[in-house]
Amino acid sequence: MKNKNSIIIPVSNNASELTKTLQEILSLSGFDILIIDDASEDRSLEIAESYEGITVIKKELEMGYGASFISGCEYASHIGYETAVFLDPANQSPREDIAVLMDSINYGYDIVSASRFIDGNFFGNINTQTSEIISTISGALRDVNSSINTSDPLSSTLALKIEAIKLLELTDYTHGVLLQMWIQAAHYKLTFTEIPSNSTDNSASEFDLYEEPVNMFLSIIETEKYLFPGGSVN
Repeated sequence: MKNKNSIIIPVSNNASELTKTLQEILSLSGFDILIIDDASEDRSLEIAESYEGITVIKKELEMGYGASFISGCEYASHIGYETAVFLDPANQSPREDIAVLMDSINYGYDIVSASRFIDGNFFGNINTQTSEIISTISGALRDVNSSINTSDPLSSTLALKIEAIKLLELTDYTHGVLLQMWIQAAHYKLTFTEIPSNSTDNSASEFDLYEEPVNMFLSIIETEKYLFPGGSVN
């Protein structure tokens, strides 16, 4: 470990975006970079391994975004990082988002999420069906705890304080792992804030990965609210 902060990029067939993202962030000081490749079939792994100083974890079998997210949290905790910034490889403004995320983490928050759907970008490039899915999921989280007021509950660009998230018991291998995170954060009274993402990519393409995303994600929320009741995100 060279630095106290890490940038973690879960990758799944993101070769077309990965080179630009890495070129954007490699010059950032104060961060070690970890790429977790979820058995990509394109050149993602080759691209990741072509850069010196980047740690790469390759999963032999495709396991899903949640599995990579959990592996990233466990890795950051095991190595001893203070902060982990999770970055979506499709993020078009990674440097700007990382800077604002770290400002909020350094201010004292435990979890900071970069929303694709606020500050003028709200539902800008997504269809009506997808916007309804997001609204339904956000509403279900507020029903669990009114303080979980996020416009982008499945944003994969976020920063976490490692010591705080050691409390969490994340198990879901889909993007539902992020819903587990919000509900458990409320249960354990972790502090949270949401910032607008500088990226213009607000396509919410993660919903295309699942046949019935509404039912799947609502089921995860329903289970979590009984396992981790109450709490308040300040």
